[in-house]
Amino acid sequence: MRISSFLFLIGFAISGCSSTVELSSAVDANRKIGGSAATVFLRSRKEYEGREVLVKTDSTRFVDDETDAMLTFPTRDIRSIQVAHHGGGAIEGLLFGGVGGAALGLVLTAGMGTGGDGGMGRGLAILTGVAVGGVGGLVYGATKGHEYMFVFPEDSVPVEAVMSSNESAK
Repeated sequence: MRISSFLFLIGFAISGCSSTVELSSAVDANRKIGGSAATVFLRSRKEYEGREVLVKTDSTRFVDDETDAMLTFPTRDIRSIQVAHHGGGAIEGLLFGGVGGAALGLVLTAGMGTGGDGGMGRGLAILTGVAVGGVGGLVYGATKGHEYMFVFPEDSVPVEAVMSSNESAK
């Protein structure tokens, strides 16, 4: 029981957290990506590590980390953009690490009695688990970050494109 619980906690800790968000417009993309360092995935299955990402209705540009060159692709050719927000990862790491540490302290002291020194030792083990797990989770979460995958729908037309075509029809 103890070993399987411990392995579960370790597996959960290294998995990290991620979210997938479907983008509705270039404005939405820029608000959420915010010029962060990112991985840009093309529909052709190529991917680029970049920074200073700017999404427009017709094109998406960014600075390629490998060549330091400004690359521009048609936005319709972009499948998704992945970014990591480190502040959110730190908070998640603190919370999950603290809960995991408390659970580990509880599992490791399951055989201890509740009276006398046994109860105090159990409480101390749980508090130590919360502190160590919380600090470890905070560091890990801040380093790895919460990963967001921003997906560009393949079959949809960006909102601005619909608005501009409606205005040109007037």
